[in-house]
Amino acid sequence: MRKFYYCEENDSAFTTVDQPQTGSWIHIDNANEDDIKYLAQLLTLTTEDVDDALDLQEIPRIEHEDDKILIFVRNPAERYEGMYTQPLTIILANDYLVTITPATNQIVDKMLSMKSKYATTQRSKFLLVLVEP
Repeated sequence: MRKFYYCEENDSAFTTVDQPQTGSWIHIDNANEDDIKYLAQLLTLTTEDVDDALDLQEIPRIEHEDDKILIFVRNPAERYEGMYTQPLTIILANDYLVTITPATNQIVDKMLSMKSKYATTQRSKFLLVLVEP
């Protein structure tokens, strides 16, 4: 499911917007091939660049494609029996910060429910808060 959020420094909450705009956070959970094609076109990447976001066994790494940074991480997640890790892909583009998950992600849910919202227009700060333990 594609969602677009926007929050400036003085805003108290994320605003859901209909279309991505400069400075917005694009989040896609339960991502599929159509979402990958959409992002590839929006960010002028190849689908191969973004396709690894769907791989449940993807290894963590950082890649640089043109003016975009793709960060593949794994974060702890609860499952039916115990704990396991799940992938979270973060793309830093000139105009957007993008998060992609093949399933619902607790880190993203936590970020959305925080009382203190962080500006989507401040991508570096937003990234650090997103990946902090």
